[in-house]
Amino acid sequence: MSVDSLIGQAPVKSAAARPIVEALGGAAYLRQNLWVPAVFMAGLGLLSAVMRYCVNIYSSKAGETLVKTSRDLLYHHIQHLPWKWHMQNPTGDIIQRCTADVVQAACSHLGFNLFHPGFYIELSLKNGAHLSK
Repeated sequence: MSVDSLIGQAPVKSAAARPIVEALGGAAYLRQNLWVPAVFMAGLGLLSAVMRYCVNIYSSKAGETLVKTSRDLLYHHIQHLPWKWHMQNPTGDIIQRCTADVVQAACSHLGFNLFHPGFYIELSLKNGAHLSK
């Protein structure tokens, strides 16, 4: 739906937008009450933000559950290895191999956040402050 459909006299061209315009009272009603589409768009924005928040929360919970399950299985496996294996492998190597997933998870999380718009805003502000000195 274009702005011309509500401000001007152009008809609503989008087949997907026509039912929405009719549900909100028709093009003539919306021309007289521009606050209705504004509230509708704000509601869609709010709904989108809530859905993104839920996706992030459940994605984080799933990731943390996967890491915990993997660590528990690894711990169980190491606890049931023969004594001879423990004597041949230094404790530091065992600990390092078991905790390396924390570093990998942090790097993958950082890689995900590189594409987040907030990252670009922060980066541009820091570069702007650096360049102004």
